[in-house]
Amino acid sequence: SSESLSSSSDTEIASSMFTPLSANASQSSIQGHTPTHSPASKQHPPCTRAPASLDSPWPPALTLPALCRRHRIDVLFNADPFGSPLGGKRRVTLVHDLYFKTIPEQIGWRATLTTDFIFRLMMAGSDRVTCVSEATRRDLARFYPSAASKSLTIHSDSTLKVDPEAVNGPSPVAGPYILAVGNATSNKNFTLLGKAFAVLGKARPDLHVVHVGRDDAEEIGNVLDDPELKARLIRLSGIDDGQLAELYRHAACLCVPSTYEGFCLPVLEAQQLGCPVVCSNR
Repeated sequence: SSESLSSSSDTEIASSMFTPLSANASQSSIQGHTPTHSPASKQHPPCTRAPASLDSPWPPALTLPALCRRHRIDVLFNADPFGSPLGGKRRVTLVHDLYFKTIPEQIGWRATLTTDFIFRLMMAGSDRVTCVSEATRRDLARFYPSAASKSLTIHSDSTLKVDPEAVNGPSPVAGPYILAVGNATSNKNFTLLGKAFAVLGKARPDLHVVHVGRDDAEEIGNVLDDPELKARLIRLSGIDDGQLAELYRHAACLCVPSTYEGFCLPVLEAQQLGCPVVCSNR
């Protein structure tokens, strides 16, 4: 029950954060900007992270149970499903998305099979499973029915550090622009944004596209045959929260043409700053 997991002041909680390279990368790297806020682990001193590191030659599933016994951990919190199904008296696992199940053709069969095996172990070993959205929780119930009864939704919150007293300054881009935030991973579907801009850009010669993040495959630029349109594609990376906030404030809209999202923080950030959102229904 949820009551059995509620921690008192003397409850030891270990946090496991071992994220492999996958579609679910960290938000700061996905968004292409440098956050200026402190990580959550520094804001909650009662939560003790087990002293293991990514440099360990052993996977978390082998090292964490021993660490939990040594430190008498009551609750092991897996910050993603690549932690440990064992360790502590209780285990809580956080699920952001299920890309490998919803869009397996974009992930690859080997990664899909491996991740599915890990998920089954983690769901079986978790006392509670928290999902960042109702959409993710529905996906979890669909693909792992045994985990449905112990799952609950705790929505993500914006991690963008914004000064509420700040006065809007001048627009960082001359003229109207469509904003896109995120690395061009396969689920982001930024090719569709490029195709739309190829049409809109000809009708609106003052319109730009501002992309915050990486696009190594040039998914947006490759569909823009007109050099003049390509010149109106602006790429930014390494910007801080304040700069990203100004981009949201002055954008004509944030465009999110994704084929799948577990939550999508840029949508929340845009709404936080009064930026209209145009997104797919996926």
